[in-house]
Amino acid sequence: MKVLNKQASAVFLKLIEGIDGEKVTYKKIDNTNGTFMPVSIDFIADTPKGKMYAIAHNFIQNGDVMADPDMQFIVLSTLPGFVQIMPMTYQLDNLGIFTEAAYFDEKNRIIIHLKSQADITTFANTWMKNIKEQKGIDIKPKVNNNKEHIPSTQELEEMLSRGISGTDCPEGCEVEIDGRCSHGYNSWFLQLGLV
Repeated sequence: MKVLNKQASAVFLKLIEGIDGEKVTYKKIDNTNGTFMPVSIDFIADTPKGKMYAIAHNFIQNGDVMADPDMQFIVLSTLPGFVQIMPMTYQLDNLGIFTEAAYFDEKNRIIIHLKSQADITTFANTWMKNIKEQKGIDIKPKVNNNKEHIPSTQELEEMLSRGISGTDCPEGCEVEIDGRCSHGYNSWFLQLGLV
């Protein structure tokens, strides 16, 4: 199973920011005066494995909405504050392409076609970079200026031994040693310049 790289994940999390799946299920980013296609973001479902979203560029052809492309993703929550984003489908209507690289079976297990899923993940990493550049999306890490506690050397060593770092996120998120939480806060190791 392949997941989005760190930069692509940061862009994706910025895109879905504000979509809660209840009151807000959709948004569209169209800030380039027609220079680039708008980006549409839809909440699809809350599954036992994580929340699903669709991200698309669309155009109208002969009165039909065409995907150019449309991809579905699942945000896998394995630890509190730590997410992995896995592309599941890829659709490009003008070429008649639809790839279902991952899907749920009747027992709610995710079935993955490894090669197809790796291919669409490679594409998604590049696409997220392009969206960031085209739409001017800022993915700089957030900093909590109300730092009440910076971890001691002993606390950092303990985190390192577990392979999980705390952050200064107000939600108390934990991430990989070189990671960033879903709220945009870097690990202590990144913040302190240790990795």
